[in-house]
Amino acid sequence: MPVQRSLARFAADAAGPFLRRALFLLTASALAGAATCAAAETASGNRCDDVVAGGPIDYRGTRLLETADIATPEIRRINVLISTRCYREARDAIARYRQAAPADYQIEFVDTRMLWILVGTEEAEQAVALQLTRHPDFDSMKVLQASILMERRRYAAASKVLDDVARRMPNDLWLLVDRMKIELLDGPRADIAERLKPMLDSPQFPPSVREVMGMELMRLPDLPNKARASAYRTLLTFESATPFAQKMRIIAHASVMKNSDPDVAIELLVPAIADRRAISAAAELKMYLGIAYVQKAAAIDSKSTPRNAALIAKGADQFGLCVLRKSLVGAPGSERLLALVDDWAKGGKPAERC
Repeated sequence: MPVQRSLARFAADAAGPFLRRALFLLTASALAGAATCAAAETASGNRCDDVVAGGPIDYRGTRLLETADIATPEIRRINVLISTRCYREARDAIARYRQAAPADYQIEFVDTRMLWILVGTEEAEQAVALQLTRHPDFDSMKVLQASILMERRRYAAASKVLDDVARRMPNDLWLLVDRMKIELLDGPRADIAERLKPMLDSPQFPPSVREVMGMELMRLPDLPNKARASAYRTLLTFESATPFAQKMRIIAHASVMKNSDPDVAIELLVPAIADRRAISAAAELKMYLGIAYVQKAAAIDSKSTPRNAALIAKGADQFGLCVLRKSLVGAPGSERLLALVDDWAKGGKPAERC
């Protein structure tokens, strides 16, 4: 259910060894600036004050409900607070609710979900097992158990838990989402994009679900570039468990290193680098932007010409020619891109010693 743990790992690995080596060459001041991310990414109190409990969602002829067996509005709102990264507010609300209703065991669902996100999988797994020993019919906790099993890649066990829940809670939102994710392991069906896109686009769905659907759309191998770019843009329009900077890392890697869509990458990266929410990722995003400029230049001409020289110069302007060359080593078609940059360097200023 919580997506940020797996997405954080995805983003950490996204750069690859060559980009990580290039990033090492950045100046100390750039890295120090990136380290100030915490203040820029802290969820504001005003935004969290606006969070409301989720209600029913109409989807393809079915009425869905997140945590369908939890009716208490306070617990339902806490669940949405967690999905929108309002962790301090969620923690305080949990404490208040425990004091007001000490006998209500359903508060353990949101507490365990917070434990998974902020502490770790093993600890959450133990907490889920304890709660299901005490309350074996708590279906939302079982869905959380299935999500943890999926993170452990124990898909058969997760499917078994979900099948059990489906007998009593067939319209639970995360039951549907987790089953769709398991289905995608066998390869996307022809209609999968049509099923995922409405869940990303509609504000009816909680941000955690919208984020999962957007990430799954991005990974579809045969998705047209226009639809993929639309998914990128939509993911950046709402607050969710994954901070803006982390989303931009993932989108930059996908658009530059996997799908080689430099026009979309440039469109999204230029404003993101200037956005204070992305300060923690600014250096890495500039690396991707430099690659995207060279990719766009290579699509115009294979050698440096008046038609593409300005784009190559923009790529080199990000952190200098040496860093650009090192970052290109890990990019798709690296030999062609490096040859283009070297050709450009011959005709301009003396090349830097790399």
